[in-house]
Amino acid sequence: MMHKHNQIREKHILGAATTHSLVKSSAYDPRSWLADAPLCSDLRRHKIAHCGIMHAAKPMEIVRLKPSGSFFLACFGGAGEILVDGIWRQIQVGTGCLQPAFMVNAMRAKSRAKWDFCWVRYQDLTTTDPIASLHSPTLNEFDSTALVHAMHGIISEAKHAESTLPLRHWVDLIHSYVSTFAQPFRRLDRLQKLWQLVEADLGSDWTLHRLAQEAGLCKEHLRRLSAQSIGRSPIQHVMHLRMHHAAHLLATTRLDMTQIASRIAFSNPFSFSNTFLRWTGSRPSVYRNQYQTDG
Repeated sequence: MMHKHNQIREKHILGAATTHSLVKSSAYDPRSWLADAPLCSDLRRHKIAHCGIMHAAKPMEIVRLKPSGSFFLACFGGAGEILVDGIWRQIQVGTGCLQPAFMVNAMRAKSRAKWDFCWVRYQDLTTTDPIASLHSPTLNEFDSTALVHAMHGIISEAKHAESTLPLRHWVDLIHSYVSTFAQPFRRLDRLQKLWQLVEADLGSDWTLHRLAQEAGLCKEHLRRLSAQSIGRSPIQHVMHLRMHHAAHLLATTRLDMTQIASRIAFSNPFSFSNTFLRWTGSRPSVYRNQYQTDG
């Protein structure tokens, strides 16, 4: 179902039917839901803030309007919903989701039946090598079996560890599983070059015909490769790149709306504002205020 043109709000609703277990990298996070989590400082080596397992049921709903790092989620039981490119989409067993920094991160349980997933939350906004590149798949196939075992291992070890060596191994395993999901272009170098070209000129008119020409592929083959590697059509991915760049400019510059719109191929700020709202859940002015008010 398309996300309607009303602005979503920051939320953290768990409810009595939802349970979770996790480990965290810092003892100084004041949020109550992290208070009793065991500490694993080794997570910091890979810029991981926390990771864990959740068994969610309605009314669980979490919305983060200004995440400062990437967020990975893998479903291994039941089904829930996540906000992807402005649309609430179902995520079920065998599926993973990776959301980059700056973009709204939202998820919710839709029934009383359990939705089981594990997650890894990165604190990678300041790093030059974030886990989620703009070309990482947002929603795609993922076998979470090994990751779930690693999550159980790190949580158990962190509660009782007398040695840090096993924890280091669990952390490295967890990060490697997410990295495998996040780096599809190791196999599809032709598309990597295409998206780098698009990123360098987001204000240009990128039609499917032009994208296919630049990639040296027919349009249908480009559609298939794009869906396989990043879970989007080529045109959807162009818009994803534009919206992410707009979010970055809103959060880090004082450019006005007309200037930002023109940089990402929008002829007027009103069309840009409506599209940004549809994709992120916030008007550009509201989004900017959320980031820049807090400095």
